[in-house]
Amino acid sequence: MKHFTTRTGIKTLVLLTLLSSSVLAQSNTGMTSNHAAAYEHTDSQKDAPFWSAQQATAAKQEAFLLQAIEKNPQNKAANAQLANLYLANNKTKKAIGAYQQAIIVDADNARLFAGISIAYLHQSKYAMAKAMAEQAIALDPEMKHAIKIKEYITKKEEIIAQADGKSSSMPTDAVHK
Repeated sequence: MKHFTTRTGIKTLVLLTLLSSSVLAQSNTGMTSNHAAAYEHTDSQKDAPFWSAQQATAAKQEAFLLQAIEKNPQNKAANAQLANLYLANNKTKKAIGAYQQAIIVDADNARLFAGISIAYLHQSKYAMAKAMAEQAIALDPEMKHAIKIKEYITKKEEIIAQADGKSSSMPTDAVHK
């Protein structure tokens, strides 16, 4: 195997980088021209958004709710609906922020605490999820949804604790002492 000097190795690396960039550019151009027909829109498709109809509807709802909240930041319904919309569309970070704002506006709404509990659960923030579920139950002791969320989190924590306990109590052999 031939060894390169540092200068020769660098030149080779630069040439390979330039060559691969050139090949990539040509392949992208070829793909665009070869497959352009597949991406062309008919007259009826020109006004259709790139994303699905459901995403377009969600975007319109989001814009409407943001506008309503801008006009009246104390609008309980708009704040709650925006948080629920984000959660339903898997925008967890936005959902948590929206639920926090909704809770500021409507601190006695158990459903908001249940919703933010689910959002925290999606992020595997079990302690926060459990605390929010407990607050929902404190506000509405009959809220079955919040009770189920808390039970689920408790079981999840037990499973995690058992898994952690098993991994630390594994027997060691002569090789792994």
